[in-house]
Amino acid sequence: MSQDVQEARNVVQVEDICGGVPTLEGTRIRVSDVVAQIEYQEKTPEEVVSSFPSLSVPDVYAALTYYYERPTQIRTEIRDREERLTRTATDEG
Repeated sequence: MSQDVQEARNVVQVEDICGGVPTLEGTRIRVSDVVAQIEYQEKTPEEVVSSFPSLSVPDVYAALTYYYERPTQIRTEIRDREERLTRTATDEG
């Protein structure tokens, strides 16, 4: 029996993609987007793939590995984005 093994994408930081924050290579999906779904929305990796169909389960694990190696960086990114969204909503309201 042969199984197709799908390799995970690399996590990259490219200045002109999503402001240079870590993303999964070849996508505009940020590591923090994956982490937020797992940590805050309590989704499984399979549910994250349903939200981001261009990802595979190995991609989700690659993003989580990156996060667990650099939790402060990703948590700061999530917090900063939430603060910007709150300011924008307050300014518009």
